[in-house]
Amino acid sequence: MAYPKVLYMTGCQARSKLELNVVHELIYGVREGVRGVPYFCSRMGFGKTRSDVILLVENLLISHRGHCQVSNGWLEGFCRRHPRIRLRNPACVSKARAVATDTNVLEQYFDILEGILKDDDCFDKPYQFYNVDETGMPLDPKPMKIASKRGEKIQVLLQAERRASDCSRMYKCWKSDDPIHDYLEY
Repeated sequence: MAYPKVLYMTGCQARSKLELNVVHELIYGVREGVRGVPYFCSRMGFGKTRSDVILLVENLLISHRGHCQVSNGWLEGFCRRHPRIRLRNPACVSKARAVATDTNVLEQYFDILEGILKDDDCFDKPYQFYNVDETGMPLDPKPMKIASKRGEKIQVLLQAERRASDCSRMYKCWKSDDPIHDYLEY
């Protein structure tokens, strides 16, 4: 199995070929010599928990050796040997919000909103709209640590879908004496 030359320039010292595979899988998402989507430190900063990392390593061990024996102590030693990977406390982000940050989803939302505003003939009347944010606080104040590349500033962890913790509503007032009606929820 040959890796591209750029992958050897990471500064990581591996004790075995398997450990080199684990380092590259954790940092770059490399599997079988092909550079994939960065597994840990993608542009949005989503990381994997300690148990996710241990499961990933166990799967690599099973595919290479047919057995596995990975513990939390192994992960701590691995992080000491490879200082580019460390455990950090991330900020919580709901799965719905993480999916909504996709460019296609945002463009589709604004296309729908533009259509609604044009249909109701209120595209040029912004003074009639009120945006009310319910709550933007995550429900999990102290998430578990995730593995990340040293030097990365923003790390986030998808929290489980629970109650409606992040919700916005747009209200439209048709006339000055009319009550405010629910117009759009997102």
